[in-house]
Amino acid sequence: MAEAELLNPAQTVKDLVQQVADKVGVVYMPKGGMSDEGKKLFSFGSTLSLYIEQGVVFGRTSKADAFLPISLDELERRGLQ
Repeated sequence: MAEAELLNPAQTVKDLVQQVADKVGVVYMPKGGMSDEGKKLFSFGSTLSLYIEQGVVFGRTSKADAFLPISLDELERRGLQ
């Protein structure tokens, strides 16, 4: 993402993830459940589960995987696959 897109202080990390989803044409929406850590889960496209904690996006591709920090650039790359 261009740096200028990230400079609006009124935007939340959730807003930024939504911008990436819109840009690459994938659905970003809440899931019905919670993570093992009790965090609200979101789906990003058909392959990623995400949660956001203290301004950091954590993602995983399957229930067998651990949630790991993921950058907005990486989200964009995965959304384009």
